[in-house]
Amino acid sequence: SRDDYHGQIKAVHMLEEEIELIEREEGIPASRIVVGGFAQGAALAMLSAFSRRERGKEPYAGCVCLSGWLPMCQKFRVNGDESDLTPLFWAHGEYDDIVRHEQQMFGVRKLRDRGVDVTVKSYPVGHESCDYEEIEAMAEFIDDVLYPKVDVRDLQQHEHETYQPHGNEFIEAEFEYVQDREQNYDESSTEFLASVQYLFDQNPDQFHP
Repeated sequence: SRDDYHGQIKAVHMLEEEIELIEREEGIPASRIVVGGFAQGAALAMLSAFSRRERGKEPYAGCVCLSGWLPMCQKFRVNGDESDLTPLFWAHGEYDDIVRHEQQMFGVRKLRDRGVDVTVKSYPVGHESCDYEEIEAMAEFIDDVLYPKVDVRDLQQHEHETYQPHGNEFIEAEFEYVQDREQNYDESSTEFLASVQYLFDQNPDQFHP
């Protein structure tokens, strides 16, 4: 089917109005926000995520596509900053009869050709988003883009090159950093799991473990 260009652009503007509200009221910049959706919502999330710089807006931290498709694929453009700064997680059901699995392969190829870092996952399910492995992989992706892993060897090298005269101060600072990161991780994980549980509780007929 054809993309509804005007409808999609209107929906992107509505999404970004909500993002701007979060930035104003919560003080969270777009660079710390991951957008995503399921099916049509996923298509709109990608349309918003990979055209931010073109419209003078800050790129998102990441984007999640669950059983979606690449919208306006013939005209879809990716700005260089988005390809570098906004990784994509794309999960799809191998037996999806609504948005065919081939849409994932096509979209991923197009985006990778444009330099986007895409994490690809496929699951033996249909057009649904209730696979626990999929949810776990998505949560891991979000954690990775918001809280990048720190390689201890890099820290040691950094200490040796930059902070050698004040090794103890460096170790104390890094210990505090790790503690803060673990606390933020625990809080984010708790909020995310609570959100997922809420979706399950509110829509018991749509989710089948």
